[in-house]
Amino acid sequence: MHAQLVIPQPGKENRKTGPIPTAYVARESCPSSCPLLGNGCYAETGNIGLHWRKMKGVPWAKFCLMVAEKLGPRQLWRYAVAGDLPGFGGLIDRAALQLLTTANMRRPVIAYTHKPVLDGAHPAAASNRRFIAEAIEGGLMLNLSGNNPTHADALADLDLAPVVTILPNAYARRHRSLGRGKREWAETIGEYRDRISTLPTRTGGTTDCGVPGELHRNDLRGVWFVRAAPSGDYRLPGAWRLACRRKGHRCSRRATGRAVDLP
Repeated sequence: MHAQLVIPQPGKENRKTGPIPTAYVARESCPSSCPLLGNGCYAETGNIGLHWRKMKGVPWAKFCLMVAEKLGPRQLWRYAVAGDLPGFGGLIDRAALQLLTTANMRRPVIAYTHKPVLDGAHPAAASNRRFIAEAIEGGLMLNLSGNNPTHADALADLDLAPVVTILPNAYARRHRSLGRGKREWAETIGEYRDRISTLPTRTGGTTDCGVPGELHRNDLRGVWFVRAAPSGDYRLPGAWRLACRRKGHRCSRRATGRAVDLP
């Protein structure tokens, strides 16, 4: 398994992830069960797809050594802009994940996985859950990617990790066309948060909230259902932004480390 760590130079930051370091993982790590595979996955198209297809990377052990040595002790970073947890297809390589967990040294990380964890979805689902739990316990904050709200509910019922999911286009942040393929937002991020706040949200009763990379400070056995919605963030097609909500409460910018307001 190969991977690549990218540390942006000043003035050359990615407009989506900004100045934080990012990592790309070999395509073989993506599970074949992922419904976005060959069907709209943002990592297969555009500049990210071009980079991913040409990526050679370094062996996994060297990649983990780079994470350990080149990232600051509290450096927020984005794991797997493209790719998934180490392991071929639906399998998680426990030894490789343990190596990454150790190398991360409990740094705040934005990381998602489509590896199958529901019983019946894959023969390795039970062991995948165990390995993910071990990684979270070791300080590598992982988030489960849902295919839709129903799938996300099933993932949340595992009480394993925070969950993100794709919302229907009806809940996309509104924009207006400027012609020639250009567009601008028709509502502020605050207005957008208010509009989707009525959508169902899962909570296990934690005392604080946050986005991936912050939730490791909470009781992970009581997780927030973190909803992903279109707008310009890290993982999902069309550039999406994370929104964390519960009835009568909005995640403060302080609680989320301002992550929800990254450009």
